Amino acid sequence: MAILFLTIFILIGILFAFRVYTYENSEFRKMTGYSLFNIWTNPHIKNTYLLVQSLKYLQGEYKLLLNLAFPTSGGKRKLDAIVIHESGIYVFNIQHKNGWIYGREQDEQWAQATNNKNKLIPFANPIIETKKSILDLQDQIANEKSDLFHLVILFTDNCSFKKIVVKSNNVSVMKINEMKHFWKAGTEQKMSAQEIDSVYQTLKQYTGGQNTSFHMNHATNH
Repeated sequence: MAILFLTIFILIGILFAFRVYTYENSEFRKMTGYSLFNIWTNPHIKNTYLLVQSLKYLQGEYKLLLNLAFPTSGGKRKLDAIVIHESGIYVFNIQHKNGWIYGREQDEQWAQATNNKNKLIPFANPIIETKKSILDLQDQIANEKSDLFHLVILFTDNCSFKKIVVKSNNVSVMKINEMKHFWKAGTEQKMSAQEIDSVYQTLKQYTGGQNTSFHMNHATNH
């Protein structure tokens, strides 16, 4: 019995060491400097990491920017992530909510219900907030057409959508575990590699000088 427990303990140690090694050599680690401990203890960092991990399912040329902040008259407007892909510019707003989620695209507020399902906790409509950020982006890259932008509200897997109503074709509301299918869906090429790089070079200044930008080229499979 002691030998069995020792063998299991050794195997767990090997798997843990492999995970640490894999993460330390990952692009996310190189981009952000976040440790594996940061991912375990910080929900925002964890969900940003999961978003970046989902990009392995995205085919074609793309570049990634994280943790952007655009100056406004009232301070700064923040964005969690932007993926500049040959099919368009994907703007991400990561929501850390639990329980049941209710909301319509046109409502000023959405609602969250946790343990007490009869009590709704309001929060700002993330679609409206992110649309404001897209206007900021359009000001920075005025030569880009508005139909290139796709807004993605990304919720954690700990919540359930009870009544989400979205009518715009360029708006998606989903959970992190749905990103694999989102990226694998067929996409039309709208931007060249040069156009992708031009947008990337314009926007990377808003990452605050941090190492939060990355580019990748996967074999295109449309």
